[in-house]
Amino acid sequence: METVLRLNPKPPLGVYGYYGAVLFINRQYEKAIEPLEKARAASNIAKEHLAMTYAQLGRLDDAKVVIDSMWPDTSLSFYRVLYMHYKREEDRVQLLDALRKAGLPEWPFGYEGLVKDRLDGNSIRRLTLGRTWVGQNPAGIKFIQEIGEDGKFAYRSNQSFITGQASVKGDMLCLKSEYLMGRERCGYVYRTPGGMRAEKNEFVYVGATALMFFSPER
Repeated sequence: METVLRLNPKPPLGVYGYYGAVLFINRQYEKAIEPLEKARAASNIAKEHLAMTYAQLGRLDDAKVVIDSMWPDTSLSFYRVLYMHYKREEDRVQLLDALRKAGLPEWPFGYEGLVKDRLDGNSIRRLTLGRTWVGQNPAGIKFIQEIGEDGKFAYRSNQSFITGQASVKGDMLCLKSEYLMGRERCGYVYRTPGGMRAEKNEFVYVGATALMFFSPER
């Protein structure tokens, strides 16, 4: 990266984001601050690594400001899947621990379900296979998700159309599609206290990339 900057001393701002990320991975936190701050507005990579760098330097208030400026559905569970390709586990742990210090929640929108409301694997299968879910996410985006008896699913909203394969592993519902580089992403299903069929919010699915309030149609 230093060679890149020497050959092109005025690169696109995003290049500084990659440079800062390299410095972070090599634990050169003080040195990483300048390029990451320079690229902060132009690069999501810079933004997330800036939050992590602040956290590693003990600047937790600054880290939380950056975290709060990211999408509300960003979560540790998302980055756990995103960083799955890291060859060295210690690098992956470094990233996730820094995001945790920075204040990133475990699940999208900071959702925390109660264990007593969580469905077990058999209940998830009955609610999932051969069923249609209708509901919305916390941003008010309505969706329909159909899951066949064979686990093939189709998700449709006014913003996206996703198809893939669903499966139940233990007490988690796992989804796999082209999204997030084809990696499997798993989450829990909870009964929603006070949820009503008329409001399409009897249940909630929380996973690495989604928080979905829904009711089954059939």
